[in-house]
Amino acid sequence: MSAKTIGQALLPQFDKVCRSVREIIELCPVDEWTREGVGGMRLKHVYHTVAGLDFYCRTRAHVWDERFKDASGHYNWDVELADPPTREEMLAYLQDVHAHLRTWLLQHDDEAYLAADGIDEFSNDCLLEQMVYALRHTQHHVGVLAVGLSSIDLQTTWR
Repeated sequence: MSAKTIGQALLPQFDKVCRSVREIIELCPVDEWTREGVGGMRLKHVYHTVAGLDFYCRTRAHVWDERFKDASGHYNWDVELADPPTREEMLAYLQDVHAHLRTWLLQHDDEAYLAADGIDEFSNDCLLEQMVYALRHTQHHVGVLAVGLSSIDLQTTWR
């Protein structure tokens, strides 16, 4: 049996959280999509979760996608969007982020994962620590969103 690389070990964990986020998006009824709920507006919370994966799972050289920006170049959390992203648009964003992750996680060798070369927010951490944080951050939000869905009698699957 050959040893796994760090990227190969991380990949199935990121696959699981991406499947969980997808399930949450698909389960959320259309009339609940922009309603305030547990953890804030479901749409905004889902967007934060997907954008977080996109943001944290990169190196300094990778450009953050951050879709659905306003004129300032960022998603404005304090302003109600006149034309909020649909579930289909959010699913497409998640699919693109997940596809990027699947490739990106395997591009680094173990030495790169252990080098102190995180993005600015993790500049003193190694890439592995940044990835563990990204998993923890995403799983936290999956949990909050799952509690919100259970409050309207919808159940998600633990992965």
